[in-house]
Amino acid sequence: MLYIPLGLFFPLLLSYLWFVGGGSYESVPYYFFVLIIPATILLSTRLKILFYVMLLLTILGLMTIEYLHPETVSYFEHRIQRVIDVAFTVVLCLIISGFMVNIIFQHYLIERRSKEKLLKQTMEDKEKLEKAFDEIKVLRGILPICMKCKKIRDDQGYWNQLEAYIQEHSDAKFSHSLCRECAKELYPDIKLRGE
Repeated sequence: MLYIPLGLFFPLLLSYLWFVGGGSYESVPYYFFVLIIPATILLSTRLKILFYVMLLLTILGLMTIEYLHPETVSYFEHRIQRVIDVAFTVVLCLIISGFMVNIIFQHYLIERRSKEKLLKQTMEDKEKLEKAFDEIKVLRGILPICMKCKKIRDDQGYWNQLEAYIQEHSDAKFSHSLCRECAKELYPDIKLRGE
């Protein structure tokens, strides 16, 4: 949220420095170009375009004022002042650029760590899902079953008891009991509950 106030503050500050620091003939214009680096990297597309337009209009306005009214610009009187000004500008521009690179690198590291964490979580979830799928046994397709004894034919052509085949191909377990009809047929003497 500081981008907009800083985006207004720096061009205004540099506009002031333009007139007290030698105008377009000295080092102040370099600062305008240094502003382009963070704007290019940090601002969204819409703000970037607005910033470039404002920066271009500011530079054109300053150059027009300097051309029409050269007396408004204070030039350096001695050569040593110009050398100090250029040296200070180069050092300051390098510091600003280094600071921006550091901020960008820190954002890159944070984003990379979050993506690595997300990738690790995704891989763990994938492993859990694969393990769950491996544990699930499902009977599918058509099962050939004997009409009389109810044995099931497996893929190798062997006939298996229904219970054994289902236990082998699923997680179901069997316990044996008798239904009411079979109990009456096999044990007609025994009286069943509920009769």
